[in-house]
Amino acid sequence: MISEARNKQPSELERPWSIGACAHYGISPDIIPILIRLQKLKAASDEEGSPGKITIREARWVARLYPAAEPVIDRLFKNEEGILWWLSLIVNGYVQRERVSEQMNEQYPNTSDLDRLYFASEDFLSDEALEAWWGTLPLEYQQAILDAIEQERSTLHEDIKRNKGRSLSDEETKMIDDCLDIFKSGGPTSLSEFVKQCPLAQENGMIQIISSILYSKAVWRDQQ
Repeated sequence: MISEARNKQPSELERPWSIGACAHYGISPDIIPILIRLQKLKAASDEEGSPGKITIREARWVARLYPAAEPVIDRLFKNEEGILWWLSLIVNGYVQRERVSEQMNEQYPNTSDLDRLYFASEDFLSDEALEAWWGTLPLEYQQAILDAIEQERSTLHEDIKRNKGRSLSDEETKMIDDCLDIFKSGGPTSLSEFVKQCPLAQENGMIQIISSILYSKAVWRDQQ
């Protein structure tokens, strides 16, 4: 199955999106302003300075999901950039699922778990939502995010220090490192169990903090 997947020609849906492609691929003109804003955000996040590109596949999923996602996202974010990043994260989950479904020659992608996670959950930053979201990711995707999150260790210490307005105690420093190490070795379930037994981690909202970092890293990886 892996060999067959590698030998398949890239889908036409992986080509860059443009406004001219909308009519051919059934993308509503109403969604074009959102796609342009996502395109600009992607371009701005490109470290090499080359224009970021939304694929036709991504554009189709934006058109399908935005009407349902908009009220959900608006509850969580008030700034446009946060709204666009979260929309990109949701779309990415469906894009990845569709790609896998095509490789498996399925009639259509089964997105029931994604539907529940993004459109039935009341709190995306809860430990239950984090575990559900993490379980939707392919293993290689999880590993790439874990590799990226290690780069945030020192920044996380500084952010919490700045928020407290003082230097961190040795106990606080160890707790932060323990949370990151436990997540890297055991995932969200292990982190949740640790936080339940650690009042200091609960006091500092470590589930919510690490959830936010993970989601941002997932979006960052999608832009590469």
